[in-house]
Amino acid sequence: KSVDSLKHFISEVTDYARNSRTEIVYETIQLHALAEEVYGTLQFHEKAKLITWRNDIAKDLNIQTDQYRLRILLTNLLANGIKYADTTKPNPLLTIKGRVKNNTLILSIEDNGIGIAADKLPKLFQMFYRATESESGSGLGLYIAKEAVEKLNGQIKVKSISRKGTTFMVSLPLPT
Repeated sequence: KSVDSLKHFISEVTDYARNSRTEIVYETIQLHALAEEVYGTLQFHEKAKLITWRNDIAKDLNIQTDQYRLRILLTNLLANGIKYADTTKPNPLLTIKGRVKNNTLILSIEDNGIGIAADKLPKLFQMFYRATESESGSGLGLYIAKEAVEKLNGQIKVKSISRKGTTFMVSLPLPT
């Protein structure tokens, strides 16, 4: 478990360094399939099997963006949805939605997990900040996700209610 934790930390540091130093590469991405692929890579987590996963992105939604950065974003947000799931609830749920409006990708990742206390929300995207000690982690995931979104000139916001759930909302302008 310690080795896995260290490998994950190194991966996060690598993602951060690569995000800050590499140029944006736009390519066509089938968003539904990418979300499924990323969620599939997170199935090793013991809570993943206890969660209902819902991908509400249209299967024919293709977008132009940087796949590497979008993958970083999805990996971090979906991993958190799994990690902070409330498996004491009768139907733990993790849902992703995506659509394009006014040449902007609008994504939401919503869960009915443990939620985040209101006083923790202002610091949530800071480097090494952890809103809870209930799970292990480096405090880099949301920071790196925010950096990736900002590199693509987008925005990320969060709404959460403790013990009710969390929704991350991302808007990414698409190239014209």
